[in-house]
Amino acid sequence: MKKQLLWGAALLLSGITACKKSDFGSNQANASKTIKTDVAAPNYVELQPYPNTPGTYFATFGEAQLVVSGLYYDSRQYPTFREGIPAFGSVSIPGPNNISSLVTDESPTLGKTFVVTTIHQTFTDYSAVHGDLHRYVIDWKVWAESGMPTDSQPIMSNYIKSTYTGSDGNIITTSGKLITITTGSKWAIANGDYKVPKPIIAEHLLGAVTDPSNSNTVYYLYGLNSNITRISTNAQSATGTYTATANPNVNTVTVTIKRANGTTFQLTQQNTVDLS
Repeated sequence: MKKQLLWGAALLLSGITACKKSDFGSNQANASKTIKTDVAAPNYVELQPYPNTPGTYFATFGEAQLVVSGLYYDSRQYPTFREGIPAFGSVSIPGPNNISSLVTDESPTLGKTFVVTTIHQTFTDYSAVHGDLHRYVIDWKVWAESGMPTDSQPIMSNYIKSTYTGSDGNIITTSGKLITITTGSKWAIANGDYKVPKPIIAEHLLGAVTDPSNSNTVYYLYGLNSNITRISTNAQSATGTYTATANPNVNTVTVTIKRANGTTFQLTQQNTVDLS
């Protein structure tokens, strides 16, 4: 974490890109046949400000140099700043990188989560990594909506496999998440199974709606007292109303959503997706 390496120049040229998936080089063919799943020893690794680049940070995590920018947290859910609040931001590995790869995900309750894979092999099944991570996020949302019982919290290490490749190789997978800390830079990367503090919830999850222009884009809506109060972080804003249905996990919404790119669309009397 304290090393000031010469990869800075390459880092700045490569840009900051979330969900970066690095290709593996063919020069790793003679790798060892041991397989290992690793979780970083500390509870968290503090992010260090990148020199001469305000708002950009870096850290070594999961045997890879990670770069993080655009950091923030939900002050409505956590009005008092404390350690461990889920944070959001862009996470990337500076390239080119023939050793490590990164798969990221994001949810309103978990913040930015990701898996770093360091592999001495010619390929990795990225879709399987992302699928397991996505299943963890869905189970975590269900757990959060049930009141966060301490005896049943999903643990990321129970979802991430030790290998995601079709043949033997040396593989290390490390799961992490962005959090706040009360010292130093105020931001850190925690282990994937780090238990974030329970938020002060003055609203509830109404369900999810799909972007009519892109079926792969899903928005999570929140509301209180028949009004939509906010939307997940992949959109700028949402305004409208909702009514309950016979299914307590489904609501009928009339909503105007402003996408991340600034365009808007409307849904009238649209039932949300049951996330239970």
